[in-house]
Amino acid sequence: RAESRVMDMFSEDTDETERAATVIKDVEDERPLWKDFCHFLFTDGPILLFILLLAIVIGHGEGWSYTDTFYFAMITTTTVGYGDLEPQTQSMRLFAVFFIPLSVAVLANILGRIAGYYMDRQAAKNEKKFLQRELTLADLTAMDVDGDGSVTLGEFLSFMLVAMQKVDKEAIDELIELFEKLDADHSGAL
Repeated sequence: RAESRVMDMFSEDTDETERAATVIKDVEDERPLWKDFCHFLFTDGPILLFILLLAIVIGHGEGWSYTDTFYFAMITTTTVGYGDLEPQTQSMRLFAVFFIPLSVAVLANILGRIAGYYMDRQAAKNEKKFLQRELTLADLTAMDVDGDGSVTLGEFLSFMLVAMQKVDKEAIDELIELFEKLDADHSGAL
């Protein structure tokens, strides 16, 4: 009986479920990919141009063509380093001592942010899919930690936060244990 009441709660068309659907739709309407690409060009483009400018200094000092200079910059910053182009003059070698670590670090940072952005988009997509799915009887049974046949707000939140990988089960257990220590009269309230 309690399980069917809880299931009915999730299947009824109430104002709350409509509001939740609106929130989910807002998540769906996130920025298009092209806007993020433009943002990347405006924020990281100047940094990449600065690195290319530093490479042009080395290329000019060595008498390389722009093609060779660009090739040197790409091979160096990606740490491929074939060794076919390297600064020969002492001053350009000294300049390269600073250019190489700086350019590698900058490119690694940019690539890391791009990967992080992709992972964030995937996580948001997975979270949206999870929130839109129907709750099953197995979900409700798993949520009902104390086995009393009903799911409290605390049980629901714990289950959902762990399932959405917002927090791990151990952290929830530690917080419950802390609450129980603070709840001296065992009333369920502080």
